Amino acid sequence: MQNKVLGRIFSRAFSLTLLKIAVGYLFFLTFLRVINTTPPAFYMLWLPVVIWTGFFFLNLCASLLKDKYLFKGNLIFHLALIIIGLGVLISSFSRFSGEAVVVEGESFFGEESEYVTHSAGKKFSSLAPNVSFKVQKITPTFWDEKLYFTGLEAEVAYPAVTLAKEGKLWLNDGVKFGQARVKLNGYFVYPELTIEQRGETLIKGPLRLNLFPPGLEDNFNLGSYGLSFTLITDPFYGEEGEVENISMNITKPVLKVRIEWFGNIVYDRIIKVDEVIRFGDKTLVFTGVKKAVSVKIVRDPGEVVVFIGFILLLIGLALRLLMPSVRERK
Repeated sequence: MQNKVLGRIFSRAFSLTLLKIAVGYLFFLTFLRVINTTPPAFYMLWLPVVIWTGFFFLNLCASLLKDKYLFKGNLIFHLALIIIGLGVLISSFSRFSGEAVVVEGESFFGEESEYVTHSAGKKFSSLAPNVSFKVQKITPTFWDEKLYFTGLEAEVAYPAVTLAKEGKLWLNDGVKFGQARVKLNGYFVYPELTIEQRGETLIKGPLRLNLFPPGLEDNFNLGSYGLSFTLITDPFYGEEGEVENISMNITKPVLKVRIEWFGNIVYDRIIKVDEVIRFGDKTLVFTGVKKAVSVKIVRDPGEVVVFIGFILLLIGLALRLLMPSVRERK
């Protein structure tokens, strides 16, 4: 009985059955997407895929061991599938992906607290790559008064301690730290503020609020005060005194500030750089604007393995398609 079961699993007929199951499950997933339905539990969607993959590689390995391949291309093709599967398995257990926002002139040291988000969970110390750099200059490119994101670049020096090397980051490319790649993922502009209370500094430096693109409003609470801000980087003053933002470029930035105290508005006006606001026992100074970039850091040891597998896959397919033609000419 056991031999019959194993014989069935390792047979070519079972290979065709697996292919039919894969096609059927693909249609099932497509149907769920069309009717906008998600299974009630995560495992209900992926558990069938895991089971199918296990049987598929059992069948594939058995075929490589017991079958005699007439064409070497077939053998290379099937070996490539195993290599790709191995690469995917390595990636699923060791891949790291994280995002961080770094302000121009500041350094990133790779600490967990510096990441906005990452995929390592509790395994951060073992999966996170050794990456550190300083963003020395951010150069945005504007096209028709709008940010041309593919032209955005950031000049960096690394590692952050010695700054011995220099490089540039772009949208789809950047500096490599061993197996880790760092590339740009976004662009931000932050107002730089100094807030003091009775001579004691409460906030100093860029305030990381969601104010880009210009015109967005964001806020935070400071004790019993609620502070709301709108950053205008390229102001145009109308005849009636209203201010509009005409581009994303930074020319003579101004900051619209609204301060509330227990729901009552105590301050609501636009201030220029170095202008001082006093509210209660606190002072606020708008000292300028800072550019920042969002960087994506990825380390994927299985990526190279998968790439090699795909190359072998193409070689095997090419050999399988070309060999009959050679034989026919003979």
